[in-house]
Amino acid sequence: EMKVFNNYSDKTLDAIIKLYQDDSPYKNRKTTRNDINKAIKNVDLESIRKYSHYFYYSNNIYYRAINYFSNMLCYYWMITPRIRKSKIKDVTNDDIMDTWWDALLYVEDINPEGIGPYIANKILLEGACYIAVKEKPTKKSTFGIQYLPIKYCRVKKRYLDRDVIDFNVKYFDDKFPTKEKRLQALEAYPECISSEYFKWKAITNKESGSEWRTIDPKYGFRFSLRNDEIPYFMGIVLDLLDLQDVKDITMFKLEQELSKIIVQHFGMNNEGSPVVDMDVLKQFHVSTSDMLSSIPGVDVITTYADVDSIDLQNSQRDSSLEPVNSVIDNVYNSAGISKLLFNADNAGTLTKSIIIDENVMFIFLKQFRGFLKARLDVRFKKGKVGKILDFGVTMPEITYFNRADMIKVYKEQASLGYSKFLPAIATGQRQTDIMSLLVFENDILDLVSMMKPPASSNTMSSSSSSGSSEKTKKEVGRPKKSDDEVSEKTIKNKENI
Repeated sequence: EMKVFNNYSDKTLDAIIKLYQDDSPYKNRKTTRNDINKAIKNVDLESIRKYSHYFYYSNNIYYRAINYFSNMLCYYWMITPRIRKSKIKDVTNDDIMDTWWDALLYVEDINPEGIGPYIANKILLEGACYIAVKEKPTKKSTFGIQYLPIKYCRVKKRYLDRDVIDFNVKYFDDKFPTKEKRLQALEAYPECISSEYFKWKAITNKESGSEWRTIDPKYGFRFSLRNDEIPYFMGIVLDLLDLQDVKDITMFKLEQELSKIIVQHFGMNNEGSPVVDMDVLKQFHVSTSDMLSSIPGVDVITTYADVDSIDLQNSQRDSSLEPVNSVIDNVYNSAGISKLLFNADNAGTLTKSIIIDENVMFIFLKQFRGFLKARLDVRFKKGKVGKILDFGVTMPEITYFNRADMIKVYKEQASLGYSKFLPAIATGQRQTDIMSLLVFENDILDLVSMMKPPASSNTMSSSSSSGSSEKTKKEVGRPKKSDDEVSEKTIKNKENI
């Protein structure tokens, strides 16, 4: 069986490597503004994705924007057994506990914290991410994910609020020319894909479009932020090209401003003849040029004419940087990202900008939660317990920016009697670790009795002070003064009471 992250056998590894050779990084692809405009105008998704890859590898702003969004979510999760009260008598607590524990271990094998950022990166880079799941709904089955080539995938319908994907099985004929390599690839792919290929090959009279096969929605999924599958940051690539042009022009201006021309003026005598002859003039020119040749941006003119020295340095040189700053602002405005994220100088509106960014990725978080729910339904909705017990999936909207605030919120809820799991989960702990740690510390190490806090008003209950004397209980407040220390006025007030 295939493990998470495509831990294939040696027999199929070569076929899978071949799978990604055609979609290898587009680092060396040259592009122009006209090419990009044409691709966007014609909605040429294949070309748009290539340009997206190109800028990801060649432009640091594009690279950081994608990585910033894809690594924003924490991808924390919680599994909750849901059971109808009327049916609770039909199953024992041990049955519920065992099934719940199996569900936790199953989701840990899926590893949401690991595959979440990877899928998010593909969504932002290519516009969508298609996957097929390889597993059999048996107790001993293992879990595997196959990332499908986006060029051969599409979505035309939905089922239970999820996208239903179609896969072009002609992919295997296109990419694997020999029968041996094709069978190796089919063996590596999930059954929901390979079975559709064999069904298509068995058709005698193939109609046009029959190669597009609908994949079982239990095993095929699409993740995307836009239905048109255009990469999320494609709108800024033209601004990035403008930024590069402005930088080149600015560097040229700076070079000009730093340049100098040294003028050697020998002049004429009263009779209009040169002070020095031409041979001497040339020698002066060569000598001065050789002396200044190591200084960049300095040229020498030797002449008889009446010429003043020329300084190309502009007194307002700093103003040449304004076009660069203006274009940089346009880049971040087109991306919808605050420039302060990467070059902070004012935090006034940064918090609100981050909240907007978080809401963009919460769209993907909802899709990912549906993916985990579908996996649990396939795996555990069977048998006596499966007919009574259902598992809910919670993926709190926690990011690395709001995590501290969310921990505080969940902690306050727990003090009111709500979930004790959520505060710990918000810190990055898994439910199995929480339960195991409690059992290990309390039942095995008995740290509760070994590590007693010092007695104080915070740790002592009202019953802990029951052993104190009646005198101590009555003496509350400031100690009483003796009769000698009490004033006459106080004595009279006591007598009048």
